[in-house]
Amino acid sequence: MEPKKTRSWHRLKKINLKSVDQQSKKVEVATARHARKFLLGRLENLQHIRRHLIGWLTLLIVLIGLNAAQIIFNQNYVSVAQPSENKAYAEGVLGPINNLNPLFASTDAEISASKLMFSSLLAYDTDGKLQSDVAQNYEVSPDGRTYTVNLKPDVQWHDGKQLTSKDVVYTVQAMQNSLTGSRQSSSWQNIQVSANGPQQVVFTLPTSYAPFASALTFPILPEHILGKVAPEELQENEFGKHPIGSGPFKFVDLQTIDVNKEKSALQLTRYDNYYTGPAKLSRFSLYVYGTRDELVKGIQYHEVNAASGVGVVARGLKVADVTINNGVFALYRTDNTILKDKNIRKALTQGLDRQKLRAQLGDKKPLEGPIINNQTQTANLVFQQKYDFTVANQLLDQGGWIKGSDGVRHKDGQPLELRLVAVDTVNYKRITKLLNEQWQKLGIKVQIQLIDPEQIQQVILRPRAYDILVYELSQGGDPDGYAFWHSSQASSSGLNFSNYVSSSADDALLTARGRSNITLRDAKYANFAKRWVEDVPAVALYRSSLKYTTTDGTQSLNSTDSLVNATDRYYHVTDWSSEPDATYNTP
Repeated sequence: MEPKKTRSWHRLKKINLKSVDQQSKKVEVATARHARKFLLGRLENLQHIRRHLIGWLTLLIVLIGLNAAQIIFNQNYVSVAQPSENKAYAEGVLGPINNLNPLFASTDAEISASKLMFSSLLAYDTDGKLQSDVAQNYEVSPDGRTYTVNLKPDVQWHDGKQLTSKDVVYTVQAMQNSLTGSRQSSSWQNIQVSANGPQQVVFTLPTSYAPFASALTFPILPEHILGKVAPEELQENEFGKHPIGSGPFKFVDLQTIDVNKEKSALQLTRYDNYYTGPAKLSRFSLYVYGTRDELVKGIQYHEVNAASGVGVVARGLKVADVTINNGVFALYRTDNTILKDKNIRKALTQGLDRQKLRAQLGDKKPLEGPIINNQTQTANLVFQQKYDFTVANQLLDQGGWIKGSDGVRHKDGQPLELRLVAVDTVNYKRITKLLNEQWQKLGIKVQIQLIDPEQIQQVILRPRAYDILVYELSQGGDPDGYAFWHSSQASSSGLNFSNYVSSSADDALLTARGRSNITLRDAKYANFAKRWVEDVPAVALYRSSLKYTTTDGTQSLNSTDSLVNATDRYYHVTDWSSEPDATYNTP
């Protein structure tokens, strides 16, 4: 039998290869004919309708775009961005927190906590105006010595008890008692306070004092909880760790996050029975940082929604630059051997380009005298001497201070050398450096000394250990500058750091605070400002502001706000939100 492989080979030999080739060509021709008929023919037809097709596609795209635009328009028309409710808000502040009793609040964190948890009779709003808080209204007697405050009837403590006049009286008496150790003790001496029924408090002053209403912003303490605590034990009482207030948020817990970095978190929750209505936020966390650098990291890494006191420019963050009623001054010690000469002080002032200085410091807001720009009608129009380098040099020449070959002025062999002192912070380092650069051009030798903030009170301020002090004065909501410029305050315990003495200025300041009529007060403050400008006890450098950094979507402070103090930012905290929601309106 023939093998299988041999049979297959014989069959292959019998195949006619010429026939196969002819059949392949027939298939190729048929395929080409079908391609021309069914494919190329249709492409030719497509060329005829191409213009129509493009037109229809364009129309379709336009209709889709118009439809999308209509949807967006309708959505915007019937919706508005509303603060979201029941969200958490985390704010970073500088600490520490050692005591949550507002009577002993001293750090930014402690004062912030007291504003969130406690109410006051009056409060400053975000326009810098004094408004009612738990006080319904108040009246001033014709002689200006009696203030009668009526309380709102629906204010409750966080434990459900009603806030009454007893609580207000207790708080004032606790501040007055020296055994308590309150920082406000000296301010409340010789003021009588009494309750006239549960809803009325009467304050009696030893003499007329127009700025007294601004003093009614103190946080109120619960008498029913603390009334039996001995004054000397109040600071160490458990209340300082677990407070009960009457503000928009109530205490939950104070947690330690990192002992080494002095980092902690105060946890608060919304108080649903708050007298103006509950806050939109359900929780408020106050993250406390030990250093500014750690606070900056907190907002950069989005540990918090907001950071108070720092301006951080980065993607996903926005900064509000909010004006506050603080002024930064270079205060001349007027009893200094060199600076007791008024012409030297004038030369220092007129030889300083303050506009350039403010620009170099980041466009700081101008301040041109001892009174905050918007506090009076006419006194704030009195400006200190303008920059004039030529006049400044002439004043020094006339005083016998001659510039030597070393560029420093001398008189009778004595160099014109002054010690410039400031708090040791990044900002003040820059300020003192820039002041030195400008005053050196006048031939003045400046010795800069930077002091730790914790030591400046004892080491520098009390002994007046400086020639020029760069310092920030908190001027409050009233134009009264008695504390900073009256001669009675030129002592180791006073705030007249220039040791400024002027009988004319004293008379204007004393008379102004005794008049309740704002027009009469304004005239007195204008007289004071003119005297101040002539005597030059200091040079106003700029008006302070609060840098408040928030994450995108957070609604809280705006750059258009104007605060008396940084913690007045919480006036509208019940309306704050951590992110906006779209709420639809019914057409």
